[in-house]
Parts: sequence; C-alpha cells; structure tokens
Amino acid sequence: MAKREQLMEMSKEELVKIIEEKESEIKDLNGMMRNVMEYNIRLEDKLPKDQKSGKVMFYKQQWAYVDKLVYILKLAGRPMQSSDILECLLKHDKNANYWRDSVKSLSVHLNKALKYKKILFYKEPGMNGYYYTLPEWTDERKLKS
Repeated sequence: MAKREQLMEMSKEELVKIIEEKESEIKDLNGMMRNVMEYNIRLEDKLPKDQKSGKVMFYKQQWAYVDKLVYILKLAGRPMQSSDILECLLKHDKNANYWRDSVKSLSVHLNKALKYKKILFYKEPGMNGYYYTLPEWTDERKLKS
C-alpha cells in the first residue's frame, strides 16, 4: 500500500517520467530476449538433424552405441580420432562412465559401426591412429574439404 500512496502523491509529470522509464526498460528487455532467441536458433542449427524428418536430434541414452557414435561425429562436424570420440562419449553418455576399460569398450562399438558401414576410417600419413568419419563426408578415397 505504501507504494500506491507514494504514486498518488506524485505529480502528473513525475508519473509520465516513471512510465517512460518503464517502457524503456521493457524495450531493452525485449531486445535482450530477441538476442537470446536468435542465439538459441543459431545453436539449434548446429545440432545434427534427422535425415528423414529434418528435425533436430538430441542425444538419447537409450540409443545403441553405433547411433551414439554417429551422433557424436555429426555433432562435431568433422572426422575424429577414437580418443576424441571417447572424450565426447564420456561427457554425453551416463553408462560409458561405468566401463571397466573404456578404450577397449569403445573399440568394440567402433568396429561394430564400421561393420555396418555407419562410419568409415582412414589413416592420415604421418599421424598416429585412425580418423573416423561419416560416409557422406567421404569422396571415394579422399575426404571432402
């Protein structure tokens, strides 16, 4: 009630000034909200999309590990070595943290993904290890730049 009484005692000019200040604050907040929404849209554009529906795919714990590996490569948007894939998988997947030997466990799933041709691998001259990539990123024997 004290606030209402204060407002009742103010002059018309003071009230108009307060209203203009509040309108300015609303405009600023609307601008900030628009910026946040645009930022979210840009982030969503970077997420992998389902090939059939075109909808954004979010990581799901119940996926098979082959699908999880494909998702991680799509999310990264580049070929990755197994150590990088493992690092991302440990961030996203709750069950991967319980693996006794994470490198061996990942190797099993990578081999399964290779067998089903969901991912491919290649050796970069002068580099240790293999790079894993998605089939759509390759051009017969050479990677697309």
